[in-house]
Order: sequence, then C-alpha cells, then structure tokens
Amino acid sequence: MIGEPPDEMIHPLQYGRSENTDMILRFLFRSLIQTDSENLTYQADIAQCDLSNPQQIECQIDPTALWSDGSRIRLEDVIETYQALKNQPPNARIAGLLDSLIISGTGDTVRFQSSEKNPLIYELLTYPMARSDMVNLIETNRLMIENYITSGPYMLSSTEFDQTYGFHKIILTRDTTNGKKVFIERYLFKFFKDAEQLERNKDTLGLILPYPGIAKLLESTPRFLSVPHRSYEYVGAFFHTDHISTDLRQLFSLTIGSSLSG
Repeated sequence: MIGEPPDEMIHPLQYGRSENTDMILRFLFRSLIQTDSENLTYQADIAQCDLSNPQQIECQIDPTALWSDGSRIRLEDVIETYQALKNQPPNARIAGLLDSLIISGTGDTVRFQSSEKNPLIYELLTYPMARSDMVNLIETNRLMIENYITSGPYMLSSTEFDQTYGFHKIILTRDTTNGKKVFIERYLFKFFKDAEQLERNKDTLGLILPYPGIAKLLESTPRFLSVPHRSYEYVGAFFHTDHISTDLRQLFSLTIGSSLSG
C-alpha cells in the first residue's frame, strides 16, 4: 500500500483519519452497522438499528457479539467509544455532528439523538467500537499488544519498521477464539511512502492494491497479473484459482470490498 502507515499502536479512535488506517481497523474491529458494498446499503454488524429517522436512531446490540477474549460487547463499550470520539473528533467532517449528538441507552439498547437531519450519522454508525477499558488505555497512552482487545476476524500481531527495505509493516493473524469464519490465517500489510519506493521493493510483494500508475509497474513485472476486479477477485490472487466459493466471496465483500469502497 502507498501512503502514511497507521500509528504504531493503531486503535479505533483513529478511524476516519486516513484510508490506510481505516482499512486495517476494519479487519480488527466491528461496528454497529456496516456498509454492504455490493448493494450500496447498510446492514447490521453488532447491532440491529432503525435507520428510518436520522435524528433519532435506536440500535439493539446483538447479545452474541463478542470481544476477542470472549466477553460480550456491551452498551458501555458503545457509549464510551462515542464519548471518546466526541472529546477528540477524528476529522472535521464528523466533528460538528458529534458535538450535537446525544447518546444514551439502557440494557442492550443504544439511542442517538440529534437536532438536525445529518446523513453523516449513518457513516458514524460504521465507526469501529473499542471496549470501555481499552478506551481508557488509549486515552492514558497505556495501550499495548498485551492488552489489545479486538472484535473483528483478525488480531493485531505486530507493527514494525523494516530496516532492510525501509517500509512499515503490520501483521494481522486470524482470531480463532470465538468461531468466526475466516479463511486466510495471516495478513502482512506493507506501507510505502510513494510509488517509487514500492517499485524498488516489488519483488517482496504478493499482491498490490491498485494505485495511480500501477499499469507501468505491472508491465515491467510479468509475475503480476492485472485483471479487472471485483472485491472477491483479490482472493484468486492469493489462492491462484479461478473458482472461489460463495462463503469466501461473502467474506471478502465484508472485508477488503468494504475497505476499498470506504
């Protein structure tokens, strides 16, 4: 990938600051709702939400939604995450909405009230949640790999700078603790500061996400096959196959597909 790498200790309160950070966070954390990139609609993730009125939205948290240590995702996690975002908005677009938003709830029900009809509320509901104690660790600069709790299909294994090749890399490993259906065991993301650095290190790569000027690189490197793609076709690049199961296509629609569409 080309662009600034995420911070060394990436976390949900950074969501909305950069495309690269957002993409990695979608592998690690779940949100109240998620974007269906194929049908261009919203669908439930950890909650069922009534989206009919953007000024007053009510969501029911799924009682089976879990953190990576097996504990339930609770109302306090949702409220603490959004309160932290209100205290330090990740971007100017969402800051005004957060300032006017009232968030409350009881039991497994969370409510969002706003004085204005702002369609950005739907985007805000796709922001990833952090567990309440993790929010405190983030705000006090005590978050580490050892106390890192996720809810998505992957866990953060390591973040480091490759001294040999001069790029940053993040390694994600499959979370096998709570029965999520995940086909790929490990991802290694490499972040290059520009296209020239990527091209110098192209022989270290197995898959390149598209960027302006990629055609030139593909022409100079026969081992990369350029194809018009939909999201699930990235899977073919990993497995070198023309046939991809329905389950596998669905997985990538919810991970890489939604990440690329933003």
